[in-house]
Amino acid sequence: MVHAYDEDCNPHFGLTPAQAKKEGLFFSVTEHQKVIAKPPLEMWKLGEHLKTAFEYPPRQGEDMQSFVKRVKGITWKNSGGAADLGTKIHSGIESILLKEKTIDDLDSDLRRYVAPAIRYFETKKFQIVDVEKVVINKNQGYAGTCDAVGKTSCGKPFILDWKSRKFGKRKVAPYSGQPEQVSAYGAGYYGEEAIKNHEIWGINVFISTDQFTESGESKIAVTSYNPKEMAHNYETFCHVCELWRRSENYDPRKECAE
Repeated sequence: MVHAYDEDCNPHFGLTPAQAKKEGLFFSVTEHQKVIAKPPLEMWKLGEHLKTAFEYPPRQGEDMQSFVKRVKGITWKNSGGAADLGTKIHSGIESILLKEKTIDDLDSDLRRYVAPAIRYFETKKFQIVDVEKVVINKNQGYAGTCDAVGKTSCGKPFILDWKSRKFGKRKVAPYSGQPEQVSAYGAGYYGEEAIKNHEIWGINVFISTDQFTESGESKIAVTSYNPKEMAHNYETFCHVCELWRRSENYDPRKECAE
């Protein structure tokens, strides 16, 4: 199943690639980025499968095909817990920024992740403009959902993307493709010219799911992209879009024109 959107910004997440193409939909930013190989991600996936295979060895009389299928199923089921937590964190932050809830309204388990992210936002005196905003870039033929759009205390516009992940012991830095993702959302919301003219800032806020402060709150790390970096990252993403369109033999821009 793919993440795709129609011209009216309605999401369609339960379709196969063929169905989405038949309906002339705009595929998401992350769907486009799948055309680029990510060796570190593939190595991580392989490691997770190997861990599962070690913990759940072949059963007596189980053939190879059944064993592989069972290992894959267990691995994806276990990784689903992390995805669910990330969704809950996003929803919690969204509810606070939209003033639908306060920090105290959240349960204690979720509050430990949401509170430091909101505190960062408030400490910087950011002004919120939009939350969970669907954008479509018809010039490049993609769509996506911005986590947060805002302005700095001195009025500079920015796009912010929350990312929950394990920090481990290494220095926290964006994964491959994340800077380009932020720039793509920026071009979708503010327009390509604003990005190319170096008018928009970008931010990734990483929320740890395995490292916590002495008070029990999640640690966070922030990576900012200045307007020049945003323009460079967007140029890179445009090349990804072109490669994706050729690889998929599909161009939603032509579908709309027809």
